[in-house]
Amino acid sequence: TLALLSAVSSLARNVVMKDLGHKLDEYVNVLGRFIFILPFAFAATLYHGIPEVSAIYWIYSALGGLLVAISTMFLSKALKYSQISLTVALWKLNIIFALLLEIFWLGADIAPLGIAGVLVTVAGMYLLNISKAHVSIWQPFTLLFEDRGMRYAVLSALFLAPSFMFFKLEVDMTDPYFPAFTNY
Repeated sequence: TLALLSAVSSLARNVVMKDLGHKLDEYVNVLGRFIFILPFAFAATLYHGIPEVSAIYWIYSALGGLLVAISTMFLSKALKYSQISLTVALWKLNIIFALLLEIFWLGADIAPLGIAGVLVTVAGMYLLNISKAHVSIWQPFTLLFEDRGMRYAVLSALFLAPSFMFFKLEVDMTDPYFPAFTNY
């Protein structure tokens, strides 16, 4: 249920970012997103209590926050320069990158059925977005050489995946609320 709510919220956020990307400077767009979430993350942190953290937590938080900020900037640029359906299709590569990092960096033992599930999900999202855009299945990849928005989408995915890993490490040390506040 939480994953579904997260996906719907992410879609709504990307639509708003696409719209604002044409009305505002993309840097202001990203800054607004981060500032908007702070009061909610702060309220959740206060409600659940500020945990004791170690120095490594702050390193993870700084790295995770920096990576998510860079990723969001690239996403904002991708949404500004390209169709949202093509941008989201390539941006979903972050799931594959995150899975690979989880296996090779965190040493997670992912069941083959779990890997298959991720691949089916990404393929479904890709095909759904491609069919909505009424383009060929290979167009997003060929556009990587022609369209800077597509390149920004892939860069966003590359920077987002390791930010997930740092966030996971932070949550394992504390709770889900404090890392959301400190990373943003």
